[in-house]
Amino acid sequence: MTVQWACTSCGISPPLVNIIPTVCNTATYTLPASTSTRFYDDGGPGGDCNTDGTVGNFANAGCETITTICAAPGEYLIAIFSVFSMYNTSSGFDWMVIYEGPTTGGAVLFDNRMGAINNPVGTSCNYDGTSLSFCAVGRCLTFRFYASSVVNREGWDALVMSVPVECVPLPVSLLSFIGEKQENINRLSWKTESELNNDYFILEQSTDGFTWRTITKENGAGNSTDLNSYSFDHSDFPKTINYYRLTQVDFDGKRETFDIVSIDNSSDRKLIKRFNTIGQEVDENFKGIVIEYYDDNTHVKRLQK
Repeated sequence: MTVQWACTSCGISPPLVNIIPTVCNTATYTLPASTSTRFYDDGGPGGDCNTDGTVGNFANAGCETITTICAAPGEYLIAIFSVFSMYNTSSGFDWMVIYEGPTTGGAVLFDNRMGAINNPVGTSCNYDGTSLSFCAVGRCLTFRFYASSVVNREGWDALVMSVPVECVPLPVSLLSFIGEKQENINRLSWKTESELNNDYFILEQSTDGFTWRTITKENGAGNSTDLNSYSFDHSDFPKTINYYRLTQVDFDGKRETFDIVSIDNSSDRKLIKRFNTIGQEVDENFKGIVIEYYDDNTHVKRLQK
């Protein structure tokens, strides 16, 4: 998931001694203030897609390895993966779960087990090093890893930093939110490149930009680093300018509302009759105040010149 935090230069020192977890063990590490370290599997740093079955692969021990890494007291933890190429098909041979906090009881930030939200991220050698970054709301992240004896792959490599400025992960990284008029419907569509604890989206419609009504609720992806696409076709709309807004709601009820989009449907309605101010029906050649009645049961008073 894409992570944003407040500092552009946090004064981080060069990496410390690398953290390499011991297979089948549970361990906790605390970084000194304003330092960084490399965290990678026991096959070695970087990973190499050409080393299947040879040096460079993590141990296929058939057990769980749990590593907790914490920032220094008063600081915050960031983990950025440059390699994440564990072999994880829908069968879920090898997987990692990342938790917020110092135990596996915290909120799940990433899960690519069989049937989980991020499966099969990391399949074979396709990770490009652009989307797996995590920011601890507290001080710690916990990494739970399992490797079967079925396949051999190169594992993971991450830069982990203790930073003095609080990092704030965005719940949803919205790539786009657009509205398009298509024949008799208004199509609303949006895309996300990452989602964090995202329960659902609310899509609302308005004719004045002040009074809103909910037209649909769409389930979110929970926690995801994939590109997710959503759409809704709105057909029950008045023939005027329609405004739409999108709101994202977390599992804990927190929400974020994005920019409003508009679609002009005013040309879709048909004029039925025109009347002057004394109730006489007139045509388009009449000059003066007219009241126009449309097929959507609306009327407009205007000066016809």
